[in-house]
Amino acid sequence: MCELNKRGRVQLVIVLMLLGVLLAGCRPAGSGADNSSSGSAGSAPANTQAAAISYLVVNPLEEVVLEESSSDTDSRRRLAIDGLRDPEVEGSINQRLEMLYEELRNGSLPPYRGIRRAIPVGAEETYTGVWLHLSFNHNNVLSVLARDDRRFAVGEEYTTHTGRIEPLTFDLNTGRELQLRDLFAEGTDYLTLLSDSLYKQLSGSEDEWTDRLVAPFTGIKEDQKFYLGPQGITLVMDYDTPEFAAEQMAIEFHIPFSDVASILDITRQFYDPEVNIYESDAPPVYQFVHVPSAGEALERQELELEGLPIELSCSRPSDMSEITREKVEELLQLRSDFFLPLWEEALQVGADADTVWASQHVWVLQSGPYTCLSQEVGFVAGEHESRARSSYCYDASGRLLELSDVFREGVDIDAMLIAAMEEKLQYTDVGEEDIDPAALLPDIQFIIGVSEIEFCTRSIDWRGVRDGLYFSISYADIGCENLRIFDGLE
Repeated sequence: MCELNKRGRVQLVIVLMLLGVLLAGCRPAGSGADNSSSGSAGSAPANTQAAAISYLVVNPLEEVVLEESSSDTDSRRRLAIDGLRDPEVEGSINQRLEMLYEELRNGSLPPYRGIRRAIPVGAEETYTGVWLHLSFNHNNVLSVLARDDRRFAVGEEYTTHTGRIEPLTFDLNTGRELQLRDLFAEGTDYLTLLSDSLYKQLSGSEDEWTDRLVAPFTGIKEDQKFYLGPQGITLVMDYDTPEFAAEQMAIEFHIPFSDVASILDITRQFYDPEVNIYESDAPPVYQFVHVPSAGEALERQELELEGLPIELSCSRPSDMSEITREKVEELLQLRSDFFLPLWEEALQVGADADTVWASQHVWVLQSGPYTCLSQEVGFVAGEHESRARSSYCYDASGRLLELSDVFREGVDIDAMLIAAMEEKLQYTDVGEEDIDPAALLPDIQFIIGVSEIEFCTRSIDWRGVRDGLYFSISYADIGCENLRIFDGLE
């Protein structure tokens, strides 16, 4: 007998489980995927006090694409998961995903208000697209997003669209489908907090969304559709939320984790570091939660430095600490040491302000408890181009971090950086320049990102420009056991 590949094995399991449901008519007693159970077997019991999420643990789970195709008239993507130690839990989740896919592919029009006026009986369906993808795969929780988009020809020249979103979220410990209330600490008023966050978006959207309200918004309901993403919770408004005029297409609102951090409980509720529910025994991989900046806005202004026009821009939040606020102001001071020598050189060869472009940009990135500031300056005059970047990372106390604060003692940081630069140079056109990565180690800059550390070297001459070498190393490649930046965080 030939050996089935992974896709074939998963498909066979799904078929057998669907057949079992048809024959038995119900799930056997004691199933690990019993949706009537509360809490998560193999994980901590429900808490009445949540822990703020600074980072997420990546589930070592594989997404198996069973079918994927795309054309002008039809698109489809079926998937399953692989990697759980409990075959019954894994099989029940895959069975549910297959049932959802088939329901959407073979289903009728979604029951939006007035859909038969927009798409009358007999309208030709010119495009059908149903695809599933994983939107969240962390902390022993899995969110799967199913999209169903269709186009119809109404008359000879008019085409109308309809779209629906059907999300599913699972506890991977048990296979249980999660409701919105399961994400929050027991006894907390999660509906009010979510409603307040959504109301702020509605009231501050300058009629972008308020025009879609056909009745007063009275708050989120317990059965609200949702799915998780690495940065927060997305609420789906459609035919089940009649106060929104969805107009045959679902509306999505994103609620950052930071808005509900005080009661969110997807770490202690579902993840126990002492229990491994996966086939993989590899060390866990972490990633930070991106913290959206409150009141963030892009500021732009045109300045002049000894006849050189410079575009100065800054993207910064309103809730920075005093230390980082002062550093941003410092970085906004025009870099005359960078610009003036280049401007004088350009003038000597006959350039004028109309042929020169110069910029200085400052931005702030918040990943978990860390705040990173970057300044990038650029100068272009004809074929001459120069850029330089400076970066600074601070912890929650406002302490400026060095690379030695990021990595554990004993990690050969230089060897790791040289290897990453050598790999980058293999795929980078550097012209005929001979670049020695070891010579670029002094003064290397870094930014702590969500799932990787970004690095930049000092500026060097290569490929006809003067610029730094930019590269990154993921936390998975570094090995989180070699990093100190997750220590003491929840």
